Amino acid sequence: MKQTLLITNLLFFVFFAFTGHWAQARVFAEPYVGLAKHEIHFDGLADISNGFALGAKLGLTLGPKYFFAGDYMQGGPFKFGDLLNSSEITNSMMGFGIGADYRVIRFWAGYYFDNEFTVTPSNQKITGTAIKIGFGIVASHKFRANLEVAYHTIKKFDSTTPFGATTQGVSNDSTRMLTTMVTLSIPINLR
Repeated sequence: MKQTLLITNLLFFVFFAFTGHWAQARVFAEPYVGLAKHEIHFDGLADISNGFALGAKLGLTLGPKYFFAGDYMQGGPFKFGDLLNSSEITNSMMGFGIGADYRVIRFWAGYYFDNEFTVTPSNQKITGTAIKIGFGIVASHKFRANLEVAYHTIKKFDSTTPFGATTQGVSNDSTRMLTTMVTLSIPINLR
């Protein structure tokens, strides 16, 4: 009973706090393209590779400053040397986040529930989640320059061999993956 009352009160508070903002809500899209640096740290060893980043955010502005959006990003190809046996990795991430826009500078924090790396030529997939934070600065009337960093959490490693597919869980104790992106974006108001 107390939990139901607490949840009901919380919902009424959120509804009344943001009712005015929903009336001002605008739909926006923000495609972006740029450069990415991907780092892999494994058992004290590290390998770094440069590639490209391409993606888009689609969301709602909540009043003059805040916004909520979905984000899809593809990165790579990242070509690695000895640490990964001369492998090439591509990355795709899908998630959502919140942000604050102060006209000249915009901040972003997002959670990516779908984060997948494809390793070639070994035909392996690494899946997990990610957290991405960043900021963007108005570069001109139509463009925004962004700096974002994604920290990847690895959950599963799938490998296909001539004998069939294998799946195993991965411990994050010895492996860290980090992607830093510098992009240009074009914010577009759709409504």
